[in-house]
Amino acid sequence: MISNHEAACHVGAEAIITRNQKDYKKSRIPVCSSEEMTIILASKSQSES
Repeated sequence: MISNHEAACHVGAEAIITRNQKDYKKSRIPVCSSEEMTIILASKSQSES
């Protein structure tokens, strides 16, 4: 069975959004909570304006 992490890497995901970050301590891609991603996206949106 393929893990969520491996599936995310396989499809080229830039990050994993989860409530359970501790399960992804060895992740090769960034892992964020939904709150953290909201802040990141808002910041990115403001810098592009």
